[in-house]
Amino acid sequence: MSRRPTVRDLLRSLRVRIDLIWPRLYEPLAIRKVYWVPEIVDIDALTRNELDNGIDLTSLVLAYDFAGEEPSIEFRHNPAVLSLLTRNLSGHIVMLPERDVPYRGERRVLDAYPVRVIGTTQKADTDNVSFVVTAPPTRNVAVPDVPNARPTRRELRRIRRDFARG
Repeated sequence: MSRRPTVRDLLRSLRVRIDLIWPRLYEPLAIRKVYWVPEIVDIDALTRNELDNGIDLTSLVLAYDFAGEEPSIEFRHNPAVLSLLTRNLSGHIVMLPERDVPYRGERRVLDAYPVRVIGTTQKADTDNVSFVVTAPPTRNVAVPDVPNARPTRRELRRIRRDFARG
């Protein structure tokens, strides 16, 4: 049984550089994150507490489109999503195209969209939530560091080596 070719496979067969066409669209889904953050004081300087107080919607997101005039997110059907994202609710959609936690020395970025929910559509197995962007979005903001973040494997090896040397 052969697998269906993906868009990435088709573009590779055409010898097109994916990173030039969709520079941030093709990060692996496993590390992409989507949060609903109800309140952000300064959208240009998001804090770790604000991000941690947000609700991680990543596991429910099937697709999203924030490029058009009416941004929307398609979710797996879950009553909690419809009860959370009610009509006229204001907040922020925060998208992290890379993983959430930046390790020391790494620079991770996020996009924050101040939005208001304008409607929801429920289908058999999906829920679609439409938004209106209420202010210009902030893009490529540095992801706030986690205090006392776990060291990387390289840092652990260096620490162990330095400890063994005395």
